[in-house]
Amino acid sequence: LPTVPPELMQCVDRDAMNTCIIVGNWILAIFFINHLIGCCWYGVGTAVEGLPTWVEVCRQAYLLHAGTEPGHFYYYATSLHWALTMFTPASMEVVPENSYERVFTIATILTAIVCFSSFLSSITAAVMHFRRARREEANHKVKLAQFLQENQISLGLSVCIRASVQKKAIQRTHVHRIHQSDVPQLEQLPDNLKEQLDVEIFLPVICVHPLVQAIQEISDSCVSTICHMAMSQRSVLPMHDVYSFGSECRTMYFVVGGEMAYLHGENTQPSSADRCGKVAEGSWACELALVMVWEHLGRMTVMEMPCELALLKAADFQ
Repeated sequence: LPTVPPELMQCVDRDAMNTCIIVGNWILAIFFINHLIGCCWYGVGTAVEGLPTWVEVCRQAYLLHAGTEPGHFYYYATSLHWALTMFTPASMEVVPENSYERVFTIATILTAIVCFSSFLSSITAAVMHFRRARREEANHKVKLAQFLQENQISLGLSVCIRASVQKKAIQRTHVHRIHQSDVPQLEQLPDNLKEQLDVEIFLPVICVHPLVQAIQEISDSCVSTICHMAMSQRSVLPMHDVYSFGSECRTMYFVVGGEMAYLHGENTQPSSADRCGKVAEGSWACELALVMVWEHLGRMTVMEMPCELALLKAADFQ
């Protein structure tokens, strides 16, 4: 859901939402199929002449009780109701009145045996997967509580640990993008398609840098090679470091989504986001790693929201 603000997505249970979407899709599919069957059932009832039909029987019954002619909505609702009873263990007063309607009913029942069992098994599998995930999460919470209790961890630290674990569990499913390494089918692509894929992924990200723009003016193939050979993706959760003070700088970072915070010097703590140098979406950091060897003089961290990065490895670039 790219249009939903990240702050709102933090409040959404992704597993529950996915389960509801899956179940809702199957319910809509069942309704659509029964809509088509109901329309066909009404067509069979109105197309036959010279024989009693379910449409005529329903019309007589409606006239007897209401004293007026039934409308199209009544016929549609009755047809849809009949179709749904063919897919579920239910019954209604509408029955076939001639051989044509009875043959159509038999064909509908045979179709329903196959389709409804498939629908039901898919819905059951989605709900069971959701329950299994919730059960595993509950077991992890029990083990964490048991660990803290058996090791006599102080109450204050226990509360901080529980809050951090809960926050990470919520944010782990809200990373901006799925990476190439998360899609096994992409490994089966030929090299030329992999290169084209990497170019379309990374070129819009790195072409904002003046150095890349200059290289592209000289040779498009060189930039394509950089995208294919030197670029990678990385997701960083809040309160996790991108790099630390004193570590060797081997990568240039492009911010694809989210925001990083830079704290200069050693032993720095991100106590306030206002005191940090911010690296926003569409910006980059550590470009000197492409032309020289140096060490980081501070730490780069992620503050509140997950951050999506594109990495340009200096060794492969050189």
